[in-house]
Amino acid sequence: MPNFGTEINTGNISENWLFILNNDNSGAVHLSFKDEMYNSNFYHGVILNKPSIRESVDLANSTSKSGNISINIPDFSYQGSPISEELFGGSNHYINQVVSVHSTVNGQTPIQIGSFRLIDISSDGTKISISMTSHRPWDFISIPQDKTETMVHIPISYGDYTKNPYGTSSSFLTSKDLYPCPNINHSFNDNIYFAYAKSYDPDAKPHYYDSNIDQFIPFEDSSDSTSSLVDANCVGMPVDMEQGYFLIRPFNCSGWSDSSYAIDTDISTPATATTDPDVAGEAETTTDESRLVIDVPVLDTELTELYVYVKGEITHNDISGNTYTSLRVNDSTMITRSSDGTSSTGGHTINGNSGYSRIDAFGTSSIDINLYTSSSGDQPNIEGDSDGEGKIYDVVLQLKAKNDMVDEKTASYEKASKVSMVYTGGDGLANSWDASPITEIHEAHRDMLIRYAGLSTDTPENWANLDADKDWSIRWWALEEVELKEALEQLQYEGGFIFRYRADGTPQYIHIRDTNTTDYTLSKYDVADLTIKPTSFSELLTKMEVSYEKHPAENRYLTTKTAYADTARTNWNIRAKENVSQVSLDAYVAPAITEYDNSTDVASSSPNDDFFAYYYNIFGDIKTIVSGKIVNPKYYGLDVGDMIEFENMYPEKIFGESWSGKQYMITTLQRTLGVLTFESREI
Repeated sequence: MPNFGTEINTGNISENWLFILNNDNSGAVHLSFKDEMYNSNFYHGVILNKPSIRESVDLANSTSKSGNISINIPDFSYQGSPISEELFGGSNHYINQVVSVHSTVNGQTPIQIGSFRLIDISSDGTKISISMTSHRPWDFISIPQDKTETMVHIPISYGDYTKNPYGTSSSFLTSKDLYPCPNINHSFNDNIYFAYAKSYDPDAKPHYYDSNIDQFIPFEDSSDSTSSLVDANCVGMPVDMEQGYFLIRPFNCSGWSDSSYAIDTDISTPATATTDPDVAGEAETTTDESRLVIDVPVLDTELTELYVYVKGEITHNDISGNTYTSLRVNDSTMITRSSDGTSSTGGHTINGNSGYSRIDAFGTSSIDINLYTSSSGDQPNIEGDSDGEGKIYDVVLQLKAKNDMVDEKTASYEKASKVSMVYTGGDGLANSWDASPITEIHEAHRDMLIRYAGLSTDTPENWANLDADKDWSIRWWALEEVELKEALEQLQYEGGFIFRYRADGTPQYIHIRDTNTTDYTLSKYDVADLTIKPTSFSELLTKMEVSYEKHPAENRYLTTKTAYADTARTNWNIRAKENVSQVSLDAYVAPAITEYDNSTDVASSSPNDDFFAYYYNIFGDIKTIVSGKIVNPKYYGLDVGDMIEFENMYPEKIFGESWSGKQYMITTLQRTLGVLTFESREI
């Protein structure tokens, strides 16, 4: 902000723009609208037209935009030769070099109002046109940039990932927090290799995705660390593709009361069954049974081991004769009882819970858990009579699988070589400014700017505020080329922030804070041509179906939430299927999106609580837009993203509401010589 003296009064503005056209030899041409000397440089007052500079931010898409400009000058004599000969064809090169634009009002210290790249020079013999673009360092850059010697892109990965447990101790494979690694078409020492996103990593264990069971299974004999091959860091998958041991609950079961309780992960509620054989006469045996049928999942690779773990109990009621009740798995007895009372499974612990029995069930395509009761008559003249009850609290399968390298070695090699992706739980890239892990969306964004676009490691403006407000976690990867600009804007939208370069060329982050600080307070004496209008009804965002946590292997998402604001929908007569936005987020994984509804008021949430809360706080209700022309040079340093308030205004109210307590963000600024217009949006 320039320090204007008290002699500068509203309506008494004399402005000049100073253009510095830099060349590749540390020199520059200085142009302006009128001759001016500043900082020992003479600015030639030769510019014939009055260009405008427009800056804006789009809060709905979290993007920023800068307009291009052109200036026209005569082909005047410059250091003894036409200026056209200096600008092109000589020893100095101006095309694709930086052009900075500065404003000086009433002879005060200039402030920078724009930064551009010179892209074109044309002449009609007497007049020269110089075109400049709002060039940004991410232009014409794609990522990933590195390839293996086999011409496979080396992945980029950001975020905190988690591998599944592996080894001789069995575990459930619960993690889908992994990212894909592509086949690099290279094999060595009975391993097929895949490109990894980082250098040496102790958590690089590769996983196989079995689509039949929707599980990511670690390879038993693969290394936890990367290898350096074909100019890339790689992970190796053994050709035998051995996977195991791992636990899984069956997908389907039937035959008992509440059968699903046996596989629903809640070990406090059982599937139940009863048996009651007919009374058996002397030397006679009667039986009754009830079968709980369990489907065995079909794997992509060959199943080599299968064990069934059952947590359950049987209760036997011995009325007379020789009787017993047993619990069998494929006719192999787990527990049995021949007297009144209850017996439980035991001997094994699963996932920290004891009381499981185990049966080897390899070679079967389905599993019968059989409650069996027998009653036999006895001498002299004793009838057999009994009944039984069974409870199954949990059923777990322990699996192991691999390719058949003995009888089908060729087919195994062929199958392994056709695996296009493996998946890893090794964490993504560390940041480029202090080497800390990247776990949040805004951290990945800043790293991309440094790593690929040459941004300085110096802290951008408002970074500290953004870092304090945002804890939105990321898992994002790229396997094929994508424009850097596209990736950056994707992260901006999903992360709820805007990145831009200020007019002076310094980097800046903008976002709606939980508590916003007012930068400037304007009055009716500072603004002319004031216009107030409500935001468009079409901008309303009252209901959103958000899909997030991208599946590593399939084109879908692990979580979908519906959030809406019932009050706003009622106030504006929005029907059930109107104003519904469907959003898919490829990077966002947390915080969990609250399913705001009638009982949970999103209006009371903080903007940075989650993705929906952020955009709802901006667009969830009709608000006001205030625009006008700045007539007080004190505020010629306003910039987009600045927070402003209004006091002592005309009109005295905003459609019946007070100005007091309302904050606005500058969303658009347009500068022409002696004129600064703005548009601001209520926040």
